[in-house]
Amino acid sequence: MHRVRLLAAVGCLLLFGLLLGAFKVVHAAEPVMVGLARRDVTPTHPVRMSGYFGRKEEATEAEQRLWAKAIAIGSDAQHPAILVTLDNLGVPATMTANIASRLGKRFGIEPEGFAICASHTHCAPAVLGVAPLIVSDPTDEVRQHIAEYTRELEAAIEEVAAAALADRKPAELSWAVGTAGFAANRRVLKQGAWSGFGVNPGAPVDHRLPVLRVTDPSGKLRGVLVNYACHCTTLGGDFNKFCGDWAGYAQELIERDHPGTVAMVAIGCAADANPQPRSKLADAQQHGDELRREVNRLLQAGEFRPLPAVTEARAEQIELPFDTLPTREEWEKRAATKGAIAIHAKKNLERLDRGEKLPTTMAYRIAAWNFGDALAMVFLPGEVVVDYALRLEREYRGKPLWINAYSNDDPCYIASKRVIGEGGYEVDSSMYYYDRPTHFSPEIEEMIVQTVGRLLPASFGKPVVAGTSKWAEAIEAFATQDREHPPQPGGIVFVGSSSIRRWPLQEYFPELPVLNRGFGGSQLADSVEFAYNIVTPYKPSTVVLYAGDNDLAAGKSPQEVAADFEAFIRKVRPALPEAKILYLSIKPSPKRWSIVDKGREANRLIEHWIATSGDKRLEFVDVATPLLGNDGQPRPELYADDKLHLSDAGYKIWADILRPLLTVAQTPNSAR
Repeated sequence: MHRVRLLAAVGCLLLFGLLLGAFKVVHAAEPVMVGLARRDVTPTHPVRMSGYFGRKEEATEAEQRLWAKAIAIGSDAQHPAILVTLDNLGVPATMTANIASRLGKRFGIEPEGFAICASHTHCAPAVLGVAPLIVSDPTDEVRQHIAEYTRELEAAIEEVAAAALADRKPAELSWAVGTAGFAANRRVLKQGAWSGFGVNPGAPVDHRLPVLRVTDPSGKLRGVLVNYACHCTTLGGDFNKFCGDWAGYAQELIERDHPGTVAMVAIGCAADANPQPRSKLADAQQHGDELRREVNRLLQAGEFRPLPAVTEARAEQIELPFDTLPTREEWEKRAATKGAIAIHAKKNLERLDRGEKLPTTMAYRIAAWNFGDALAMVFLPGEVVVDYALRLEREYRGKPLWINAYSNDDPCYIASKRVIGEGGYEVDSSMYYYDRPTHFSPEIEEMIVQTVGRLLPASFGKPVVAGTSKWAEAIEAFATQDREHPPQPGGIVFVGSSSIRRWPLQEYFPELPVLNRGFGGSQLADSVEFAYNIVTPYKPSTVVLYAGDNDLAAGKSPQEVAADFEAFIRKVRPALPEAKILYLSIKPSPKRWSIVDKGREANRLIEHWIATSGDKRLEFVDVATPLLGNDGQPRPELYADDKLHLSDAGYKIWADILRPLLTVAQTPNSAR
């Protein structure tokens, strides 16, 4: 087999340096060799658990056994890739590197082809190098027990990886995507800023459930790997027994249904999602059972797509920049407080007193395994917020993408540009426990997305680079208008394609504070891309969105249009929790009558999504049916000469439909 290995250093022109590593093999038409193994990593001695700052006592009992499980994919000639799932909050990068190095010496494993995915359960032992300040008031004995368990865990992970290599035999590898519904965005906002933990039903969440299936040549199930984007925090800080939480119960129940099978769970971009309901052991079991039922449904449906072995594994390390560091005076003020804030500040003052410079960047190593063009599996370190998964899914729409977070390292929370702007725990106070000097600069989102793009198969194409859109000039024109005539907050923003742009809103709604932010020829995805430019900054009470027919005319499917609409809502809702959002149905125009059925299907999908979203501030408005005559054809007098856009009479119908909805939206508290 041919193998190419590339190591390169790239300059620091963009405030970060990177190291690039990769191995690539040519896939041969031979059976996929797959091995599976499991090792019990439940402590045999008392040890303090991680995850919650308030715990004071070491855990001594196990409600559920903790596991390290491994899957090894590929023959020796193919340079096998090994993925380990672990019931723990996370592992430090040093542990991953140490194990990879020893596996390389023992078996020739490439470092890019080794990955550890932690379940992030908050009911597992603390590990040296992960959230070092979350263990409160540790004694020397507590530190000794944590160090002892860390050594035991590292040895166990190496051995389970070796056992999976030894277990390799011919297999069929395939994958499918299901859904689970118990993850809920936990960031409650007030006026666009973080106000505490809770449930924010309109905020973004990722309910996808990718499943990797391993069967022997006869079709017998040997193993499954499941990924879901939800914190393993069903159980709170008052629970002081070892337990895998929902991820542990999902594994246990799947293995119960399929004796002899190794079930593994990895976590997606779940930093801002908690399970609901939560707090009881029965809740964790319920969530695990939901995953079991969905995995069984997928296995019975048989809708799995075949995969080759890993044909390319790559990794790239970048430096994520922190924002402006606190001054010494600020550190001293924090040190005079209590709790984690004071502990963190004193640590940094000690560093300054020793003459050390506080770091301005943090190393961040991203990896990806490409199964030919059939699947790209991405490994992101740390507690990654959901925006990264949703953005990558949007920018690589239709491409088979699987994203694991909490992978290979747990350095801290990885917030997006949006979340950094909102502030709060995932941005700021969580950094105390991880002993980071401050929050990140907003530019990290673009750096991470672009790095992922460099690691994916060439056939996936490249993600959209911010600022290069064909709409940049139009968006800048809006910005110029805003500078010259700043809009008042609380108004009504109309956004979308040319049916919005051509609408003289002030003439039709002279009594209302309307703002037109339509740009002609645009698609729904364009409104998603620029939502932070032309929607959320105005803090509107109401948003009116019309787009979709340009999408269909360009060849998009109704399902893609509906997905883009969902992406729009998930992007703007966290910043506008109180706003009413009205979606105007795709109109049936004479010029595009040939795609009218696609428009109707897109409308049906969007209306159904709105009806089942649970968001009472979201409304589907049928502005299409009134444009049709008794014969079911478009009424000619309601369209302009181009037979595509509306005439004054057509806009009058739309205005009459919308006016009572807009007026209600301006009434205090009506959007609640």
